[in-house]
Amino acid sequence: MARSAGHPIIGVTYRKAPEDPFPAALEDAKTVYQQLLDDGYKNIIVSGDSAGGGLSLALTMELIREKKPLPHALVLLSPWTDLTSSGDSVKRKAAVDPLIGPELLEVFAEKYAAGQALDNPLISPLFGDFHNFPPTLIQVGTDEVLLDDSVRLAKKMKDRGVSVELEIWENMMHVFQWLAGLTPEANNAIKDIGEFVNKQEVLSTNKESLHKEIY
Repeated sequence: MARSAGHPIIGVTYRKAPEDPFPAALEDAKTVYQQLLDDGYKNIIVSGDSAGGGLSLALTMELIREKKPLPHALVLLSPWTDLTSSGDSVKRKAAVDPLIGPELLEVFAEKYAAGQALDNPLISPLFGDFHNFPPTLIQVGTDEVLLDDSVRLAKKMKDRGVSVELEIWENMMHVFQWLAGLTPEANNAIKDIGEFVNKQEVLSTNKESLHKEIY
């Protein structure tokens, strides 16, 4: 992803359940994001896969609530957005998903929420509000139980006026992008991420130029 986009990536080692359930991961994400701002980073793009995708959304919701500078864009790979498992694909795709099944999702959700409501938008971002969210790229495969987590997320974002791109990759597994270098689909998905990132830069530059011309 770093090579494709032509920018460095900062990996965050945040606390994880079951040792550290919600809101530990969200607190760590907020701390790191604030440190990046304090260090002078600009046009920060937040990305995450699976649970990290959900965390990226929860982080953005918190930043909006706290009226802090938002990410320049979001890149979400097979994001886990609904820990209540209400999406039809959880059962519909159970037989073809090679990584995650409904039972495992239930265990993970319980460990992460630790008794708190699973439909809390900071736990299940799908149930939150996406007004004022930054441009977002979502990639998901057809062969994963979390397919509907992405499809419904994209619809809700679009309904709230968010610039969102949803890529559904045929016959691909959960977070198939980790196979980059091994499969053409993963290679092309990474290429698309780079193009999305660079497109956001061009749009930002055009806005800055227009601002200068006006003032």
